[in-house]
Amino acid sequence: MKRFIKIVTDILLVIVLVIAAVLYIPRLMGLKTYKVLSGSMEPEYHVGSVVYVEKSSIDDIEVGDVITFYINDTPSLKINIMLKLFQTSSTGTIWKYTGSPR
Repeated sequence: MKRFIKIVTDILLVIVLVIAAVLYIPRLMGLKTYKVLSGSMEPEYHVGSVVYVEKSSIDDIEVGDVITFYINDTPSLKINIMLKLFQTSSTGTIWKYTGSPR
């Protein structure tokens, strides 16, 4: 019985450590986490998905990347506007809205 309790305790400890790692390691790496609250980002991001966001320069964005941004430098960013870099050329850059219009 003691062996069984030790095995269950070890399994629970591993589960707690994995959950802590998933939640906190991204923050230590400078990433912010946001939860998708509505279906407006589907099919790319489903309701309940966790999105990791890192600050980057516009020069680092490549075709196919999805971006989020602050409006008026408001730090209370909510994932309700997502754009995908669609095309770049000598005449400019084309961004495509990835959510559904609301």
